[in-house]
Amino acid sequence: MRTSAKFAGLLSICLLLILVFTFSTSPVSENKTPQLLAKANIYNMQFPQEKVYLHLDRSSYWASEDIWFKAYLKDSPIPDCNLYVELLNASGRVIQKKMYWAQGGLAYGDFHLTDTIPTGMYQIRSYTNWMRNFDDCWFFRKDLVIVNLRDKQTDSEADRLKERKIDFQFFPEGGTFVTGIKTKVAFKAADQNGKGLDAEGRIVDDLGHEALKFKSNFKGIGNFMLEPREGRKYTAQVKVAGEIEMNVDLPVSKPEGINMAVNPIDSTKIEIRLVRKSMASTDNSATEYALVGQTKGGVFFRKNIAMVNNAFTLDIKKQDMPTGIIQFTLFDQEAVPVCERLVFINHHDFITVEITSDKEAYLTRERVQLGLQAFDKEGSPYLSNLSLSVFNPESQLRTADYPNNILTHFLLGAELKGLIEDPGYYFKDDSLSTLQALDNLMLTHGYRHFEWEAIREDRFPRITYPAEECIKVRGLVKSILLGKPVPDCSVTMMSVKSLLDIKEQKTDSLGQFLFTDLYFNDTIQYSLQAINKKGKRNTQIELDTASFVSPPFTYLPVTYQYIKENPINTTTWLSESNKDLINKKWHVSDTILLGDINISGTKVKKGDGHIRVYGTADFVLDMKKENDVYGSLFDMLDGQIPGVVLEDKSFYIRGNQQPALLLLDGVPIDADFLVSMPVKSFDKVEVVKYAPMLGSRGNNGAIFFYLKRGQQQHFINPDAEGMKSCMVVGYSVIRKFYAPQYNAQLPTQIKNDFRSTIYWNPIVRTDSLGRARVSFSNIDQAGEVQIVVEGVTADGKLCRGVGKYMVQPKE
Repeated sequence: MRTSAKFAGLLSICLLLILVFTFSTSPVSENKTPQLLAKANIYNMQFPQEKVYLHLDRSSYWASEDIWFKAYLKDSPIPDCNLYVELLNASGRVIQKKMYWAQGGLAYGDFHLTDTIPTGMYQIRSYTNWMRNFDDCWFFRKDLVIVNLRDKQTDSEADRLKERKIDFQFFPEGGTFVTGIKTKVAFKAADQNGKGLDAEGRIVDDLGHEALKFKSNFKGIGNFMLEPREGRKYTAQVKVAGEIEMNVDLPVSKPEGINMAVNPIDSTKIEIRLVRKSMASTDNSATEYALVGQTKGGVFFRKNIAMVNNAFTLDIKKQDMPTGIIQFTLFDQEAVPVCERLVFINHHDFITVEITSDKEAYLTRERVQLGLQAFDKEGSPYLSNLSLSVFNPESQLRTADYPNNILTHFLLGAELKGLIEDPGYYFKDDSLSTLQALDNLMLTHGYRHFEWEAIREDRFPRITYPAEECIKVRGLVKSILLGKPVPDCSVTMMSVKSLLDIKEQKTDSLGQFLFTDLYFNDTIQYSLQAINKKGKRNTQIELDTASFVSPPFTYLPVTYQYIKENPINTTTWLSESNKDLINKKWHVSDTILLGDINISGTKVKKGDGHIRVYGTADFVLDMKKENDVYGSLFDMLDGQIPGVVLEDKSFYIRGNQQPALLLLDGVPIDADFLVSMPVKSFDKVEVVKYAPMLGSRGNNGAIFFYLKRGQQQHFINPDAEGMKSCMVVGYSVIRKFYAPQYNAQLPTQIKNDFRSTIYWNPIVRTDSLGRARVSFSNIDQAGEVQIVVEGVTADGKLCRGVGKYMVQPKE
């Protein structure tokens, strides 16, 4: 993946130098387009647009299950980096957060769902620190449904429909709408969440004359041809979703300008036709323009164009263009964009992974042998790094007919602005209707990379978040008396677990220090000590914790309507034996039907100033009101926290044999120390029943005690000047997917096995012949089993394959 990126960058520079020279020797030497393209090349080299995709084992989950995933990064500024993966609820709260070291652009992990997580819409979000410097549209997002059978479902669909807001927009091809030029006009009807809605209607002018009728093609998107007449204004009379009527004005046509019309449907070429209209009807003189084609920041096509007789037609062979989105821009002599058009080129040059099984049908619990082979369209094998998911489709709540995958994400979703529904639809075949739908998508969604106007004005992004190649601990040393930074101060960092893990750094002229090259799993407690040049410890240490603070929540595209129209049939999935298993586990009735999911609001609550290494606590006790009635914290909390028992001045979370880990403002602390603290000093107490982010010490849960502001200095190491204790979050521990291996001679090893994910393997590698083999055992559920494999080759090509087999019940 990295080699091809470096080669592409070098090739881009070479092409740029050649073409700049070509422009400089052209008759119109004053053309400023070469300078603009040189700036664009600098932008792309300095600010690579990193992208990440997560392959999940499924799209919907039950409470207490695991979400398994593998991450694939492309176009990263560094070969190995820290990757953040978060689970958010519908209101934007981070439920869980993980950090992984993506070595060579690859990482894998999981989320464990508690048995108390409520039913609702959730979102997986992933990003790197570098990606935070740009619009968060570059973040990976995956909407999913989590179902808790303990919850009572409520119907809020009627309320949702009342709140629906319609957005109807027009997009003239090329971005211009010129009087007297017949123009393709695309349109899109969507609700407030970006979900496309069927639309139809007619176009009428300001005199009431009907110009045409139109109807959307796919997901509320369509187009029509219209030649605006001089002096006329046009309005669309639209009916959306079969019931909502509205009038929408079209853009007012301009008296002069250039229209760009592109025909990309031909299998061998694309035709670009430019038509100019000038106010001076006799002006047929040649005017110089520059047509530029670029993809992902790399310019691959550039041509000077002389507009003679106000028209120009150009054919470009598709074989000369790479797979992906191509942005064609027409510049005038001042390097000002005149019109622009996106085109998608598909050479089908991704890698197919063929899946074969040793049988067409298996028995329950029978061993399955799968063979994988990765090859291109010419049949050549490829070394590849893959992730494989085998799951029971009857356990899934379908939220899309053509869901996102590694191909659609990197080729469409990561390149276009806005929500793209059912992205797999655009690659399902090469039929005319599919190609037209894909072209309509190009007409209605903007390109994400950069805006030419920003490049012209040298408005480059401000880098606030550097790329993270490891775990870092940074901070500031100040003097206690004056509070000023202390330069040239010796800072020692020592692990509480190991006296051999000692590191030392000097503060710079601003009193700042940085410990780098840290690579460890789990969370480790460190003790820091700062000694000034005089050998004194009259200093105080402040740590920078911003790197682990989650970015602001933006939006959760609601797939709620699809769920309403396609509810999961849990009666079908819950076979009699499986139903008994679920009933025993969840204590639910015999018949369970998933109704509508109540989506809560998306307003983000302001923080309370406390730094947390976990998402949402299982229980929160607010202690802001001072209460001197209780003699100690133990007296006050006894019986106040559900599921927590106090025995011998220790806190036990029900179900655990060992006491919970206690932390005071993020620092592990003894229970005896808490006894001595006045109750009125505390702000909150939060209980986390499952705390893997704290390592093995969090296996029995953790209770976080937070002090009121201004109280910390009185209780945390009050006698230790120049000392600071901190919990440094390491890389998340990687768990292994458990797949039982059944022994035919011990048929009752596990009484019931109705796992939704039958097999997950994030590290499948094909050999030099493109081959790999895996094996696993079936579950007790008969029916169809689906297989999805995704990944990348050594040179960054995308891989994907799907398959299925049948499972029959034992007689």
